Amino acid sequence: MHLRRFFRAALVASTFALIALSPVSAILPSYTLDIGSPPITIGPGEVQTAQILININSATCVRCSNGALGGPANDQCCPGDFTVSVSNVPPGVEGCLLDGLCLPSVQSDDPQLILSAGPDAVPGVYQVKVESDAAVGPTSQRHKSDTLELTVAPFSIAVPDAFEQLAGTTQSFPVSMVRGTNFDEAVTFQLVSPHPGITANFQVDPATGDVSSYELSVEGTVADGAYPLDIVATSATASRTFRTFANVRSAFQLRATPSSLDLVAGQTVSTTIAVKRDRDFSSRLSFSAFPSVAGLAASFSDAAFGGKTLHVSVDPSVAPGTYLIRVSAQGGGVTKDLLVAVRVHRFLLHVAAESAILAPGTNISIPITITRATGFTSAISFSVPELPAQEVSASFTPVSTTGDNSTLRLSASRFADGVEGLIATITATAGAQVETQGIGVEVIDF
Repeated sequence: MHLRRFFRAALVASTFALIALSPVSAILPSYTLDIGSPPITIGPGEVQTAQILININSATCVRCSNGALGGPANDQCCPGDFTVSVSNVPPGVEGCLLDGLCLPSVQSDDPQLILSAGPDAVPGVYQVKVESDAAVGPTSQRHKSDTLELTVAPFSIAVPDAFEQLAGTTQSFPVSMVRGTNFDEAVTFQLVSPHPGITANFQVDPATGDVSSYELSVEGTVADGAYPLDIVATSATASRTFRTFANVRSAFQLRATPSSLDLVAGQTVSTTIAVKRDRDFSSRLSFSAFPSVAGLAASFSDAAFGGKTLHVSVDPSVAPGTYLIRVSAQGGGVTKDLLVAVRVHRFLLHVAAESAILAPGTNISIPITITRATGFTSAISFSVPELPAQEVSASFTPVSTTGDNSTLRLSASRFADGVEGLIATITATAGAQVETQGIGVEVIDF
């Protein structure tokens, strides 16, 4: 098949100043013809497009109007008035040069090569040739050619380009398979997935023996995102790969507020587990909690908007340290886990103020409350290290206690002024247990 199309290439304005040429010392103008496409595979019923790129080196030629009329000699003009043709198109494949429609004449800088295969296309590998001839320019450089490697396959399939799916669900998608004339080989399918939690089961139509659909399963542990999936179809003589994208959405998400807890033995603290559901997910959820250490207890009560309140308590036998509780929610075949950090203490400090502002020569008293673990009666000593003593000082009443209270007294010297950004770190010590809490201090001369 040999199709011929004519078009006039629009000359690209050069960014360089044009050089005056003489017939003897002229720099020969030039252009290139390139098929801007990698090798193409096409099967029956498919259409593929390749861009043809014509690049004119307008820095080495003179832009002429109407050939050489009113300008230099014809062979010194920039190439133009191109005739483009395509040949070596395999049997059963139609090739067409166009810039939008298959018309008898085409005006375009860079036309497209459209290839379409019918059921009678003969399988094989071909070198499709595209040629161009310029009406003006140096005679030796007016003709250019390039080739496109075209593989004609004996079958084709159509799958969705992309689709959305909730994690933890299974969906069915159609597969449309077209066989070329006289192609009767069995074709097997497999899914190549970047995630082990995304799998496919291909369904065969008993009437034709061909795959007619596939069921895609996405496990509930698959994170949100776009996953490229390759469907590989293989026969005895051919293999083809078709790509689709699975846009996976979480059926629901969990969030704990606060995400970590501090407590002592004999105390119960709570955090709210909020549930954010996908618009298409309505299944009922059941919750379970799995502490990482014996002696750490967890239970649930209902919270607003389908969430839960997690209640945590700890036995005195649990040593101070940081532990985890895995919160698991299940429903509709989907499981989501969330970790809540639990810090176990022998005692906790509660300072009545987060900051203090003093004038020079004044003081302020701030109550401190101690929450002790059940059975913990050791004395707790207080200090505030590394204060600038000439400006601010700290004292406690009592400085050591076996009770549940103390008072911090902060004093600013008469000469202190402009103290800003100072953090007084209250340090409480009972044996190996140390607890700290910072309080901001400023001294301002009102």
